[in-house]
Amino acid sequence: MISTEASFRGRIKPLSLADLLFFLADLNRDGLLTVADRGIVIDLYLESGRLVYATSSRAKDDLSALLLRWQCIAPERYDAAMRQVAEGARLERALVEQGGMTPAGLRQARHRQALHIVLPLFNWRDGEFSFFEGEAPQGELPRVQLPIAAIVASGIRALRDLDLIVLRSPSLDRVFDAIPPNRMTSEPVALRPAETSVLGLVDGARTTADIIRASGQTDAEVRRTLFLLSVLGRVKPRLRPGRAAAETAGRKERADAGEILRQFNGMFGRVYRYLTREIGPISDHLLRRSLQETESDHPVLFSGSSLSADGTVDLPPLRENLTGLHGERGRGLLVDGLNELLYREMLLLRRTLGAEHEKRVLTGFRREMQDPRMLA
Repeated sequence: MISTEASFRGRIKPLSLADLLFFLADLNRDGLLTVADRGIVIDLYLESGRLVYATSSRAKDDLSALLLRWQCIAPERYDAAMRQVAEGARLERALVEQGGMTPAGLRQARHRQALHIVLPLFNWRDGEFSFFEGEAPQGELPRVQLPIAAIVASGIRALRDLDLIVLRSPSLDRVFDAIPPNRMTSEPVALRPAETSVLGLVDGARTTADIIRASGQTDAEVRRTLFLLSVLGRVKPRLRPGRAAAETAGRKERADAGEILRQFNGMFGRVYRYLTREIGPISDHLLRRSLQETESDHPVLFSGSSLSADGTVDLPPLRENLTGLHGERGRGLLVDGLNELLYREMLLLRRTLGAEHEKRVLTGFRREMQDPRMLA
């Protein structure tokens, strides 16, 4: 029986499943991840950073139906196995005794079924997810052992809707730095020759557009590979000062979480003071709603978080949520979430007061970031 209270929940955005799976694996969170959209429900059971079992509400994803479709079992043997199941036998036993399958072939089919269920999720543009920590498959079900990194790599490589890559990383001006293998935080995944070629062009100076031209590969394939390398922790984006106010807090290459939080909170506080001066106490309600909306998209980071009386984000819940995440992945999760919150607050300010007021606040951000005391 699944508990009714999820540890956290939120909405699926383009390719956010990759981030979510890696987050749960990095924190070694065991439990049930449920993903749903338009009547389809997918259950993914995770243990020790691996997918161990997957189920789908679609009848066509049942193992018996897939075996027949994959021509792993003859129709007459399939019918005999299903008759035995109807009489109370377990599916695996019936498939071996009546279907002519071997235990090894059945294990291989289970692995194939799990990938068949999970890989299409990477093409989802929308949906909802819930994570139930501690939930495990009921009964003596046969388990697979699929590493999360391998699943994510396969999902990105099999992606049909390449527009999702553009939605996640639209800029051709972005520059990446390669990360040495000894600093990687995820389980190693072997790269394909074309991916290795793109990685070799990442030098901290070439833009995405430069890499596309130098690689001889298509725009879509290079973007796919750069996104894959970024998710796997093989490259990281280099933030350029002055490109956007929301990126200025990440200017220090080795800034720790405390420094990142301090710099972002400086900006959150400025937005709060400006809005309060212009529209009064209602700004507190509007900004808290922005945080709630951001928590829906970044539930892992913002779970249990709140705004202080001065408009800054309370630090203890964020620090607790980041416990166990180290290196580039933890830093990336933190910066992405805080960037999203700052973007929502600035959008609120623009819609409420107009573009001229937004410009004044952005100018204040840049002035503060140029103050040596802010970078000390």
